[in-house]
Formats: sequence, structure tokens, C-alpha cells
Amino acid sequence: FTDHLELDPHIRRIPILLEDLRNHDDEKIQKVVDCDIVVTSFYHLREVQEYLGYLDMPIIGINIEPDVATLVKVARIPQDHKVGIITTSIQFAREIREVLEKLNITFSEIFETTSTNANTVKQLVRKCDAVLVSPKQKNAVKDYAMDGTGVIEFVFTPDRTSINNLKLGIIELKKNLM
Repeated sequence: FTDHLELDPHIRRIPILLEDLRNHDDEKIQKVVDCDIVVTSFYHLREVQEYLGYLDMPIIGINIEPDVATLVKVARIPQDHKVGIITTSIQFAREIREVLEKLNITFSEIFETTSTNANTVKQLVRKCDAVLVSPKQKNAVKDYAMDGTGVIEFVFTPDRTSINNLKLGIIELKKNLM
């Protein structure tokens, strides 16, 4: 979601995946150590605090919501289609399901996987008319999709209030650093 933060262009954003923290990727963690602030979704705030709480820097949670363009694409999938949800985390898949339920969007069948195993992903994709994917899975899924299979990257963006609060937090941080 870092591309959607609408921050000062002089502020350097360094996207780090939760998976990098879980895997104790020293190179990625060093990038975090060199930062002044960490921003994550409220969904992952507690876990990020567990991994990075030892650092003396603010860790800010923001609310994210489905991107409107994503919702329009999903809503256009016919209800009689078989749809796959392919993500790298159970939490992301759950968030997609919750969005579908909240908007009362249904399909004839929904298949899910969080596997990164190529064969597992390929088999699931081949059963579907459309596939909703996390950004990390998009390219792999496109490779397995047959002609006519819709591959929709499920994008979440920060809401307006979170962006404004983050901007205020950055202003405060700048004041404290001066």
C-alpha cells in the first residue's frame, strides 16, 4: 500500500513484507533499522510490534480498505463463475472473503490457497473462471491462467483518515528530529 500513501515525494518509502520479518531477513530488517518510522496496517500492527518493538521508533497502524477499482472488477465477475483466492497469507485471504461477504458478492464456487507451490497454484487456477490474488502472487498466477481467466490483483489502500493521521505523525516526527 506504500504507493497509495500520498506523502511528500521527498519521503523515502521502503516496502518491507511481513514475510521478511517472519523469516528474519537481515538485509530487509537493516533497511527498517535505518528508518525513522514504520507504518503497517492495523491488521498486522501487533505482529510488527513483536518483531520490531526493540527498535526505538514509532510503529504506526493505519486502516486499509479495498481499492475502488479492485471492487469494480470483482463486482463484474458473473455470480455463476468459479473464483479462486490465491494469497501468501491466511490473513489476506480472510480479508478478501470478508470484503466479499460484506458486499454480498457471491460466486458458484470459491477455491482458496495460500500455497506458493507452483503445482498447487496451477491446479487451482485451472479450475477457475477468475482469480483474486495478492500482489505477491499476481505474476505466478498470470503464468498459469488460461485465456479468458480473469486475474485480479486485490489491492488495499489506506483510507483518507489514516493518510491524514500519518501526515500529522510525520510532521511531529520532523519537529522532534530538528
